Amino acid sequence: MIKIYKSHNDILEKKHFSISETLEVEKLTEKNTWIHLLNPTEEEIKVVTNSFEIPEEHIRAALDEEEKARLEIDDDLILLIIDVPMHDENNRCSFATVPLGIILLGDHIITVSTVKLALIEEFIQGRIKSFFTFKKTRFILQLLFRNSTYFLLYLKQIGRISDNIERQLKNSMRNQELMLLLELEKSLVYFTTSLKSNEAVLERMMRTEIVKRYQDDLELLEDVIIETKQAIEMANIYSSILSG
Repeated sequence: MIKIYKSHNDILEKKHFSISETLEVEKLTEKNTWIHLLNPTEEEIKVVTNSFEIPEEHIRAALDEEEKARLEIDDDLILLIIDVPMHDENNRCSFATVPLGIILLGDHIITVSTVKLALIEEFIQGRIKSFFTFKKTRFILQLLFRNSTYFLLYLKQIGRISDNIERQLKNSMRNQELMLLLELEKSLVYFTTSLKSNEAVLERMMRTEIVKRYQDDLELLEDVIIETKQAIEMANIYSSILSG
């Protein structure tokens, strides 16, 4: 599915397209838009890459579950891959991460994911203040900040779940509780690995010219790095507790 969003002052215009519908390239390439590809088909990938003349591998990178966080800068095109945390609502102890691709072009931002992400839905539903599709660098930094916030939120959930299971273990030594703790420990390994990869990307962004145009953007990136470091420290603490 191809979803197109454009800010008109405080209003976010939403357009949802699929290749089965008539997709006019003029609408797709309209300036100052945010284009989100949700588990795109082969045909949708080709439409987007041909319309914006970007390499297909930039789109496919975000569709590879094994893809690591990274930053690539090529003239007027920037590719950013970050790991985004997820929680399986059907399994309270199962947490994981998936890649999110962010492509910054001159007049457009393209995001790519294989699954529906709560992080993206927050922006779509207008729950993020001062979000505008024409402020592209700020949009990327807002995405990164909210992403680090989600890591902290899920880590706190892991802490609460772990405490509840430990209390149950005091009264019994069933395999069920031990397996749940192992599941949490595995989730923390995923989180720690992803957070360190994200941190490396953020540190590299700090050394580039991407965010140095505006002081507010630079300060927001510094906040993202602080939040990420805090999440790494929290994940390490919980891992040590569970290992013990």
